[in-house]
Amino acid sequence: MRGRLLAAALSSMMILLLLAPNVLMAQPEIQTMHSIAVKGDSFDIKPLKPIVSCSLDKCHHNVTVIKKERDHQILSVRYEREGRVNEALVDIRGDLIRKAEMRIYLNGSEYRVDVERTLLVSYPIPRSIPRSPIPKDIMSSEATVPEKPPISRSLNISLVRFSGNFSAKYYQIDYSFRSPEGNLSVSTILLPSKDAYVSAFTTVRYTPVNKKVTSLELVNLSGVTLSQMYRTLGNLAENLSKMYEKGNETVKKQLPHAYSVMARELRHLANIIGNIGWIKWIDKPILNAKALISDDWICEIVCLLEGFSVCTAFCIPFDVLSGGAAAIACHIVCEILFELIVCSQQCHWFG
Repeated sequence: MRGRLLAAALSSMMILLLLAPNVLMAQPEIQTMHSIAVKGDSFDIKPLKPIVSCSLDKCHHNVTVIKKERDHQILSVRYEREGRVNEALVDIRGDLIRKAEMRIYLNGSEYRVDVERTLLVSYPIPRSIPRSPIPKDIMSSEATVPEKPPISRSLNISLVRFSGNFSAKYYQIDYSFRSPEGNLSVSTILLPSKDAYVSAFTTVRYTPVNKKVTSLELVNLSGVTLSQMYRTLGNLAENLSKMYEKGNETVKKQLPHAYSVMARELRHLANIIGNIGWIKWIDKPILNAKALISDDWICEIVCLLEGFSVCTAFCIPFDVLSGGAAAIACHIVCEILFELIVCSQQCHWFG
């Protein structure tokens, strides 16, 4: 009996020894995916489980393309509400990026929504725009990442209006930085309400040459103005840059520099929004803000996941005033636009 137990114990030990190297290899010394809550000047950084899909129960809708031409699309949308899966048909004529007409057929009813984008600000940013003074605080110091010419920066601010069965609007800020070492884009969606923004959703993507590491940061913050949000994200990027310096060789070779570039450009954008008079009008308080710092393919998946919470805030007036099918139609319109416009642009756009 003792011999059998000893043999079993030795077998178990051998299995553990054989598996140990693989287990150790699968566990990076520094995680590169995080959920981050901003509390004042501090960051609560926690590991985030990998996200590899956007299923119906996670994203609350699936879109199937029935017809796709240059200025005409027909989509089938399967959506889940309260445990039930239903389907709507969406007919889109025009270019959603500029001007389009949408018709949604849902439960025997037809809803019409017109989408129109107006470009408010568009210009390349000259090198002469100062990046100082940038407020120094306990959590941040000016990121010192040398620039290697030729480089270029651009900033676009757009207003997107919806009319028809749903009337609403949002602002979109698109900032880009290009260099021989890589490209960075920052894109923000702002839902306005009087003298503030009800919600904001920002993506920050830096794609270096010879990219080898995947990283993802989901950030939640509130009680900040737009320029303060960008500055806080810059401080966070610098904090993460220092953290990634403790990673393995592959992580150390790429992420510290990438996040330092993000820190520098986010502070530059904060300085532009907060200090240039004819742009400062957009610098208002944000009640709830979410930000996503990620790679291209992960960006789109997580963007869709976050879109549901943004659309919930967007459709609150319709939930309160009408409810029922109209509220569902609002969610469908919002989530489709979020997928086809916001996520597509924010996760693949370089200005």
